[in-house]
Amino acid sequence: MSIKKVFIYKLFILLLLFTALVNFYLLSLPLFKEFSYEFATVNGLLFFITIPILIFSNYKRNREAASKYFQIIFLLITPLIVVMLNYFSIEICSIIDGLNFYLVIALVSGIVAYLMGEIIYIISPKRTNLLLIISLIILILIPILELYLYPQIYFYSPLIGFFPGSIYDEDINIDYKLIIYRLLNFLFIYSFYILSKRSLIKSKTILACSIVVALVVSFFLSPILGFSTNEKSLTNILPNKIETDKFIIYFDKIDSVEQNILSLHFHYYFSELEKSVKTTPSKKVKAFVFENYDDKRKYFGSGNADVAKPWLYQIYLDKYSWKSTLRHELAHIFSAEFGSSFLKLAGDLNPFLIEGFATANDPFIDILSVDNLAAIHYKNSNQNIISSLNRSLNFFGFNSTLSYIYSGSFCKFLIESYGIEKFKRYYSGNNFEEVYSKNFLEVTEDYLNFLKKTSTDSSSGKFHYYFGRKALIQKNCPRYIEKQIKKGWSYFEEEDIVEAKKIFLNVLNHSDNYSALIGLTECLVKQDSLSKAILLLKQNIQKFEKTPYEYLANFKLADIYALSDENNQAIELYKNLEHHKPNMNLQTLSNLRIVLLNEGLLKKYLLADDSVKFNILLRLNEKNYCYPSIPILLTLTNNLRIDNEKFLSIFNKPFVNFDNYSFYAFLKLSQYLVDNFDFTKARKVAALSKRLNSDEIYAEYLDNNYKMIEWFYFNSKKL
Repeated sequence: MSIKKVFIYKLFILLLLFTALVNFYLLSLPLFKEFSYEFATVNGLLFFITIPILIFSNYKRNREAASKYFQIIFLLITPLIVVMLNYFSIEICSIIDGLNFYLVIALVSGIVAYLMGEIIYIISPKRTNLLLIISLIILILIPILELYLYPQIYFYSPLIGFFPGSIYDEDINIDYKLIIYRLLNFLFIYSFYILSKRSLIKSKTILACSIVVALVVSFFLSPILGFSTNEKSLTNILPNKIETDKFIIYFDKIDSVEQNILSLHFHYYFSELEKSVKTTPSKKVKAFVFENYDDKRKYFGSGNADVAKPWLYQIYLDKYSWKSTLRHELAHIFSAEFGSSFLKLAGDLNPFLIEGFATANDPFIDILSVDNLAAIHYKNSNQNIISSLNRSLNFFGFNSTLSYIYSGSFCKFLIESYGIEKFKRYYSGNNFEEVYSKNFLEVTEDYLNFLKKTSTDSSSGKFHYYFGRKALIQKNCPRYIEKQIKKGWSYFEEEDIVEAKKIFLNVLNHSDNYSALIGLTECLVKQDSLSKAILLLKQNIQKFEKTPYEYLANFKLADIYALSDENNQAIELYKNLEHHKPNMNLQTLSNLRIVLLNEGLLKKYLLADDSVKFNILLRLNEKNYCYPSIPILLTLTNNLRIDNEKFLSIFNKPFVNFDNYSFYAFLKLSQYLVDNFDFTKARKVAALSKRLNSDEIYAEYLDNNYKMIEWFYFNSKKL
């Protein structure tokens, strides 16, 4: 074989150029340019097209074997050559990670594609292209069927190895499960390659049918092997349930009080959605409540995000998130009654409508309504992004908070202005002008005028806090960095401070990552290098300007000033945070720090464990109530598992001398009382919270909180 002969084959040259050009293009795109998971998956898919086509051509022209193998090898390494040629002009955070992904995903896909091409040619030399198309359709259909029929949102596939299921989980690793799966992919296809090559199955029809039967069998074996999750798998790991005529909640370890609270919330949200949406699900809703983040990620595919599958009438939550997401996910289930297609989703699968409807029916982030937040963004940015968000996948190109807030607020505006029935028709068909008999831009202008009239906070703090985060595609090396961050914090928890420092410092050299900055700061504090920790934060805070991390980093800096007895600098930063009002929780914490500093207790408080902190805050409340301390006391009470009656005994004085944080303290207290099934006190405290609030932007949330608690008060005994 001569190299010249290899390169005079026109088809090979064309496929080589095509592969190279695709990879040059990938290196100009977010995520793909970092030579990581996404880069490997696209090349894995590409090989399933280019390699079989090349095999068929070589067979038809009787190319010698050595020449064929050389061409395949060259195709497989072309993406790596392109990466190396661009090594110094693109952002590659870890060449080792990139190679690992490429070997396990792209290379194995290439080998499987080669063996599949050989088998196809042996089965039918005259119908190779048709069989290739059929084979690819089958391989694509298998994960689609899993996603449609099973609860999971992840999938394993011979085409790309593994898809994690959610863009919110930035950490994607090559674990033993993926390696075993890829090994099984190879053994599966190689066994049929041997059977066909050695003519161990004489009939080609029987051979083809055997492959199809084996694929069907593997589909049903997949849940048993752990490569997919069916409903039976979930009910095995979540063996307990609460069942009513409207829903079933599956769970593992939830105590009886929380079971009752969960059931009550389910009943309340269900009844509220029935009234507002004017429909009810035609099937019993199933909710799966995972024990923790890791279980949810392992069996479902997403640790960070809660999800609904309207076509299955199922929602997937976890013990620590359901309170903030249950209503949103239930709204998705209600939308199935007027959704379109077999997925029962919005017309054209428009994410702006899918998420907008659910957010409109659960319209709060923290204690702010989506209307207030959208108004804050619009008044500070003067940008009309509604039309952009409503276009196909643009929804995912923005910061997720921005996408959800605007879609929710706009859909809420449509429902309140034109009624739910028109919105349901719009949702189903995604044809705005047909339903509303108005131009989309005309209604958008009405909506923007509505935002102009909506009450907002005059400071820019909330604008930067809620809208300053980057979307995933705007981040540098998100996969690599998330993996390193986890490793760094793992070392920190094991008290291997030297290794933790190395990792956090390395991440900061690649990216402006807040978690790495705080990790490195904590390492310096652990090593009693407070002056170095202060210098580190001061040098890096400007990198996070106009983001939520600017406020969080300043809060951390103030704490370290306090530990260093530089109290003037600390109090200045705390007061600055209060002034900018980025977030009610951060404002409350800052005010509490100021109170503790004035009492000479802040340094002791910052160095204390939860038990000592609890006692320090009790002291603050001995003579008069320190309202900013109450939300923290409630958190510590739960963490320390302090008896409910014992904790409530501290509220033995009249409530007087209210301040700007009183309403927030009573809001949190009312929610604590709900969790402890004391709806009589909760109702009174929620009403007090409403009366004490002087800021219109919180009024809608406080009204909603009182309405829910009042419903619990009147209905809990019946249920």
